[in-house]
Amino acid sequence: MSTSPKCAVCGEPAKRKCTRCGGVFCDLH
Repeated sequence: MSTSPKCAVCGEPAKRKCTRCGGVFCDLH
């Protein structure tokens, strides 16, 4: 893949920590 992985839940970059998905890093769920 040439693009950065995105969170399947919220669409944010995988390395971003998001509260929408339970406050974990997007690449962990």
